[in-house]
Amino acid sequence: MAETKSDNIWERIQKIPILPLRLLFIALIIIPLLFGITIPMTPSTPTKQYYDFIRNMPAGSVVLFDSQMYGWNYGDCAPGCASTLNLILNSPNNLKLVIVFEGSDGPMWWATMQKDYKVTIPQNKKYGVDYVQYGWYVGDERGFAALLDNFWGYYPKDYFGTDTSTIPMMQNIHSGKDIGVVISSTSLSALIDFEVRQAYGRYGIPLLSAPAGMTVMSVIPYYPYAYKGYITGLSGAAQLNSLMGIGGLTSLEGTAFSFMTLEAFILAILGIVGGYMTTRGGKKT
Repeated sequence: MAETKSDNIWERIQKIPILPLRLLFIALIIIPLLFGITIPMTPSTPTKQYYDFIRNMPAGSVVLFDSQMYGWNYGDCAPGCASTLNLILNSPNNLKLVIVFEGSDGPMWWATMQKDYKVTIPQNKKYGVDYVQYGWYVGDERGFAALLDNFWGYYPKDYFGTDTSTIPMMQNIHSGKDIGVVISSTSLSALIDFEVRQAYGRYGIPLLSAPAGMTVMSVIPYYPYAYKGYITGLSGAAQLNSLMGIGGLTSLEGTAFSFMTLEAFILAILGIVGGYMTTRGGKKT
């Protein structure tokens, strides 16, 4: 009887136990966070356009930030929100920031995000003069359309109960005609679509987005026409931080995510090639 030959390298790769691979995944996530390891993030073209658009807006332009952040998408949306806030509030063109929420628990997570990711508000920036926060707009697309048509009518008071009519920076902000850009942060594809219809379609307002990772697929069809740039999830936020020259939790998480993704990519290639080579060659006896 002929002896069975030993497995070739491709067959041995297919037999690697799953436990060591899982432990390697965990290590690649934990080590950068524990030891403060970061790697340089090369910004993508959409990230650079996102950054440049905000920095190049005319002085005093109004930014409407539309956030759809919940507990279940916090990890993917919070870094982009924090990086964008740091960019807007520290941009030299003295932008005016209006914050609204697509979800009812958005304000709670917004406050958590500012602490977790260390949003820096310059001392010369004052609430009501440079930035203002409103609450949840009800009705999804209909609510968003209504606030663009008549902001004071939809939001007679800010999130903290102050009359909109008494807030200094709101004196010249009444409708979509007064808004320079709408920025969205979301994992809801429908929000991307209705911003295009209501803000870009009806008022010609250019759009930017900081979507969760998979939601970027809903942004891409409108780029670079309606959406002038975007940052994708955690990795995009880390790239934006690199353009601003800041680090922090976002950069650490971005490094961990990059290491984990690289391992997954390598394993996927080895699995595909190994499976093909094993099937083609087979075992010879």
